[in-house]
Amino acid sequence: MVFNMNVGGGQSIFANASTRVNELDAELRAKHTGKPAEDIKPLAILALRRIGVSLPDAELVAYAEAVSRDQKYTFHLS
Repeated sequence: MVFNMNVGGGQSIFANASTRVNELDAELRAKHTGKPAEDIKPLAILALRRIGVSLPDAELVAYAEAVSRDQKYTFHLS
């Protein structure tokens, strides 16, 4: 996972990254669980970019599939 280290005025997002990703995950699941993973992936990309997080393509596919099936997915924040 890649983070945009500086958000407005140089504030690090590491402190809030886990909370923000969890909130985003809950929002995506509430709206898109049960839909095809290929429909979820572009929405996940945009939502994650909005909070400054980028995942490798393979991890995005795995995440979209987990959301589609309402399965747990563990993000590896570093």
